[in-house]
Amino acid sequence: ADVDADVDADADARVAFDRDVAATTRHAARLLHLPFTHPLPAPGTTAAQLAEDALRRYQEQLLSEAVVAGLVQAIDGLRGDDLGAPAQLLSQLVLRSSQCARQFLEAGGLDEGLVRGLLAPQNPAAVLVDSLLAVSQLARLSQRHYPPIARAGVCDVVNRLLTHDDPGVRARTCNLLGNMCRHSGYFYERIARRGVLDSLIARCEDVDRTTRKFACFAIGNAGFHSDALYPELRVAVPPLVRLLGDEEDKTRANAAAALGNLVRNSAALCGDLIRAGALERLVELATGPEAAAEA
Repeated sequence: ADVDADVDADADARVAFDRDVAATTRHAARLLHLPFTHPLPAPGTTAAQLAEDALRRYQEQLLSEAVVAGLVQAIDGLRGDDLGAPAQLLSQLVLRSSQCARQFLEAGGLDEGLVRGLLAPQNPAAVLVDSLLAVSQLARLSQRHYPPIARAGVCDVVNRLLTHDDPGVRARTCNLLGNMCRHSGYFYERIARRGVLDSLIARCEDVDRTTRKFACFAIGNAGFHSDALYPELRVAVPPLVRLLGDEEDKTRANAAAALGNLVRNSAALCGDLIRAGALERLVELATGPEAAAEA
């Protein structure tokens, strides 16, 4: 009986310790993030420059104190709402500084267990968005980050995130895929093998306009480096042509660029573009009233 009591006491102590660590990490991250939450003065003013310089110095201090590395270690094992404040601060630092991004990577920020924990579909949407932003930034910065992103198993989780209920998660997942195809065709075979392209192409008709914009960006990069994915991307032609009439300028531009990339590396899809009316729509886009106004 005494042994059982000791075991129960040890288990209770561990639970209490883990709870205290989670609370401390959450509160510390909120405090450290405060300077980034204050609105900046109007751009181009002396006050704005001074505020940006102060933020830069603060960020350098956080870097020198290895705050990014400490956060990576602290969040390993956290789940759910406990991830919110740490993920937000990590995302902010990784997005603002390539040195912080490097520290994140060197501290194990792309270790498989950590990434799967951050990108677990059941996490709060804000955690998923911040985590996607951080990984996407690493993909955008350099193709040297592609192998660790692949080892982290990102390709295994993006399919579920592409159909997430939250539009911000869907949009940032599309953006991540675009950056994973930005520098080379390293991920082409991986995303094709996991059936990611069907879910990505479906996002061209998403109700959320930001998701549609980033879906076009990702599809364009999936066709940029080679024609390896052209067979799978064939079904993207009709929705891309429809998006040439989208309400948002950037979405129309991304759709036009994606269609261009689908005939960049071979003529395999030329017939599909012609049958979908891409040529006529592209001419209309280039010569219509909006194009004249922009010129």
